[in-house]
Amino acid sequence: PVLSIIDADGVRDLPDGVWDRVRKIREVVYQAIEELSPDDWSFVFTNVVVRSDPHVPALFERLERLAIARSTTYVPVVLHCDTAELRRRVPSPERALRHKWVDPDGVESFVANEELIRPEATVFDVDVTKLTAPESAARILRHGGLLAP
Repeated sequence: PVLSIIDADGVRDLPDGVWDRVRKIREVVYQAIEELSPDDWSFVFTNVVVRSDPHVPALFERLERLAIARSTTYVPVVLHCDTAELRRRVPSPERALRHKWVDPDGVESFVANEELIRPEATVFDVDVTKLTAPESAARILRHGGLLAP
C-alpha cells in the first residue's frame, strides 16, 4: 500500500522512510494472519533479502515465528534467474502496475553488487530463468506438498 501512494515509478530511488513504513504494515498483516486467518490457509511472502539489509535476520525470525504460531510448515524458497533474463523481464508493464522495479540497468547493478542471504532453515532452490510465473508457483507448491506431483 505504501508504494501505491507515493511517486514510485520503478526507476527513481524511493523516498527515505518508505521501507520503515512497509515493515510496520507487514507486521500488522502478520498479526492479522496469526489471530484471524483460517488455520487451513497458506501464505506466500516475497522478499529480496540481501546481506546489506540489517532487517533481514529479524524478517526470517518473524516468518518462522508466524509459521510456529500457526502450527504450519515454514518453506523458504530461493529463486534464481539469469541476469539477461532478469533484464528482459524487469521492464514489463505488469511490474510497473504492481509498483515493482522496472529499471533493467538498476536491477543488473543490484544483482552484481548485492549478496543474497539464504535463510538458515531448509531452503528449496528454484531456477526460474526458463519458467513462467505459474510454472514456478506450481513447482513450489508441489515441493510444499500443496499440489499433486
